[in-house]
Amino acid sequence: MDVRPTQPSSQSSFIKALTHDIGSDLIWFGLLAVGCLIFTAASIALQYDVSSTAKSVSEELAGLPYAVGQPAGTRAVLTGTIAEGSDPLLKNFVAYVEEDYNAGGKYETRGWEFVSGKTRTFRVNTPYGSMDLASPSYDLSPRVPDTNQALLPDWDHVEARVEEPPGTFDRARRYRGLVAGGPVTAIGTVTPEGAFEADFVVGADLKEVEAQIAPVASGETSSFANFLTMIGLAGLAVTIALFIRARLRHAREVTAG
Repeated sequence: MDVRPTQPSSQSSFIKALTHDIGSDLIWFGLLAVGCLIFTAASIALQYDVSSTAKSVSEELAGLPYAVGQPAGTRAVLTGTIAEGSDPLLKNFVAYVEEDYNAGGKYETRGWEFVSGKTRTFRVNTPYGSMDLASPSYDLSPRVPDTNQALLPDWDHVEARVEEPPGTFDRARRYRGLVAGGPVTAIGTVTPEGAFEADFVVGADLKEVEAQIAPVASGETSSFANFLTMIGLAGLAVTIALFIRARLRHAREVTAG
């Protein structure tokens, strides 16, 4: 009795067609997927750096002593108001940054961009006495160590901002910073001379700074790092979809031939 060979089913033939000559697609789409995964991982790491730095700052704001009256070498919080009569550096600012507005383009993001800035020392009046900043080497806002990203974008006295409209050949420009009489909070170290070596300065009282930093520390606020993470995940999803589409097209071509 003759036994005829079994014909492969259409389903098994299609599966074989899906995997036919899959090597080149695996290489190219695999590289794209790995790139998206690396991008996503880097974005998640950046977000972790932001939240962990903010958490550290939040803990220091809550736990450090007030600076006035502390011995030299003490890490402390200085909070009060900038002394009236402090000499301004530009307009009415004792510390400021200059920014111009980028209207965006095909490969650019719309927004204000840093141009220059300058800081100086000034006296801070508190309910416990006055204290001078030791040097102008402080940051405006606490910052993420690796990227220098400001944890508090609105670190300045917002109501004192000055904006200039664009000219024929110039972008719109604005100046923002700290003004005499405004609230201020800083973390730093008391010097042997009784001054305060600030790590950073924020134009707000202590309670407001704590309120602003809390959602950053908990990861609740949206940020550039979150945006980058979404781009990486979207790129990975698109890569997988394109890979599946390419294999289905190839399988149809093989089975049709």
